[in-house]
Amino acid sequence: MLSAMPKHPQSVKTSLWRKPWPYLGFLVLLVLAAVILYNTPGIHERAVYHIAVWRGKIFYFFNPPSATTFDPIGQATPEASAALPPTATSLPTASPVPSATPLVPPTPTTVPTALPPRVELGNIVLQPQAFNNCGPATLSMNLSFWGWVGYQSDIQKVIKPRLEDLSVTPEELVEFVNTQTPYHALLRYAGDLALVKRFVATGIPVLVERGYYIPSDGWMGHFGVINGFDDEAQTVHIPDSFSGIIDFKYSDLELYWAQFFNTFIVVYPPEREAEVLDLLGAQANQAASLQQALELSIQRAESETGREQYFAVFNQGVILTLQGKYPEAASAFDQAFGLYRELYEDDRPWRLIWYQEYPYIAYYNTGRYQDVVNLATVTIDATPNKGLPESYLWMGRAQVALGQESTAAFNFKRALTWHPNWAPALAELDKLGVEP
Repeated sequence: MLSAMPKHPQSVKTSLWRKPWPYLGFLVLLVLAAVILYNTPGIHERAVYHIAVWRGKIFYFFNPPSATTFDPIGQATPEASAALPPTATSLPTASPVPSATPLVPPTPTTVPTALPPRVELGNIVLQPQAFNNCGPATLSMNLSFWGWVGYQSDIQKVIKPRLEDLSVTPEELVEFVNTQTPYHALLRYAGDLALVKRFVATGIPVLVERGYYIPSDGWMGHFGVINGFDDEAQTVHIPDSFSGIIDFKYSDLELYWAQFFNTFIVVYPPEREAEVLDLLGAQANQAASLQQALELSIQRAESETGREQYFAVFNQGVILTLQGKYPEAASAFDQAFGLYRELYEDDRPWRLIWYQEYPYIAYYNTGRYQDVVNLATVTIDATPNKGLPESYLWMGRAQVALGQESTAAFNFKRALTWHPNWAPALAELDKLGVEP
């Protein structure tokens, strides 16, 4: 009796190629399943984080960002067209709109003449941040204190539609409060520990912008809401979106807060506005607040060395830009970039331009368009994510002034890639008569 001969391996292989459709269909289903899973909100956030972390590690291994420096040309472009008025330095004012969210603030208290040695306010729900989402997460926690029903994703969808967008500004947080909630928010500078303690003792948390240092990852910007203090322990209490509940030393707060010239935001119900302005004192006047921040930055530049001196001089440039003193601001930034080159590479806060677009504004408004293009190029090239819509926007504006309109339109569209439907980029394309 003859037994069946086994199929030759080559014949199996041939049959696979003759009938590939089941296998291709299976692969298509796998790809579709992966796409669906990736775009599922909870999974998407974790996937974006892990992909960004590993892509960053690989990119930074071959392209150390701290090794990159910027050398300003330092002169205006004579043949360039006149600079357009800056559009990114306007500071939002309180203009709340009605909302269906119920306004149920904690019971107001009166600030005592002598502050208690320890205060800790409740009612803040800790929210661990999604990838690169400390601004929306912190603001959401701050709003939750006043009874706002929402989550960081509600804020993120408005001010940074893509999680990969690397920067959220204090101005954007304030604008969200004033236009999307029934509360008010004020942005001020040159805050200090005594001011924070007065607010907290009165029952009002304070949101601060500060530096944050991780030995394995370097320096970065961060937001935190202070809802308590303890004089005996010399700490402020922060429900932190990245580190969890922390007690932050007074000395550390002073060091890292100064790196953003002590910028702070106060969120409050509208009926407490008179109380807030009274607590602010001279800081209630925004121009006075800026001037005080400038004077403090000048003092710090004279007394500090190394990285902290760099921050102090850079902050002078930011404040002078906000004051509309563009030539003085450009000069301060030139000095700051010189100090940056002198720092040890491990001390260089190479992420700073992610959060501060003001060198672009100062150089642009002094006709130094090539410096704008060069700084944006250096910043983008040193970043694996490329989620820097502000850098693309200002590079495009400078290229328009240099007569490079087609390249400018390309960069405005790149800005929209990272910040969809962003009004400034759409406006620039409209001026060029180009469809988004």
